[in-house]
Amino acid sequence: MQPLLRICLLYTSTYPSWGWWIKNGATTLYENWPIDAQSDISMNHIMFGEIGAWMYKALAGIKPDPEVPGFKNSLIEPHFVDGLGQFECEFDTPYGKILSSWRKTGNNIFFDLTIPPNATSTLKINVKSGQVIFQNKQKLQLKNNQFLNINLISGKYSFEIK
Repeated sequence: MQPLLRICLLYTSTYPSWGWWIKNGATTLYENWPIDAQSDISMNHIMFGEIGAWMYKALAGIKPDPEVPGFKNSLIEPHFVDGLGQFECEFDTPYGKILSSWRKTGNNIFFDLTIPPNATSTLKINVKSGQVIFQNKQKLQLKNNQFLNINLISGKYSFEIK
């Protein structure tokens, strides 16, 4: 799905969008975009209902750690999706804000992460073949040459994926 279509899903009242559903009388989330579908048309379905959570869970990669509840440790696994040049997200936790921000410049991705005081994060970044990751201009060792998986204490971090 292209970024422009994602915006259309959020802010327009033309098909397909949440606004279009509302314009046509919807008071819940439907299973299908076409409200006149002949089958599979639940009129109260959560399938398209988690757009905000999708943004911070998938694009920013901010998730709770089930082993350490309450965001004392967070799991960070950002997704640098095709068609989107940058993304930034702040997420409030009991310890303060987690900031996950990335931008693409040419073939490089610049990723910044802020972990609040008295909290930690486990960062995992999937790496495509041939890519390398740098933190403060130092090359990081990848696990199985496929992903970075490191534990971080509170602070500000900057990574570059080339």
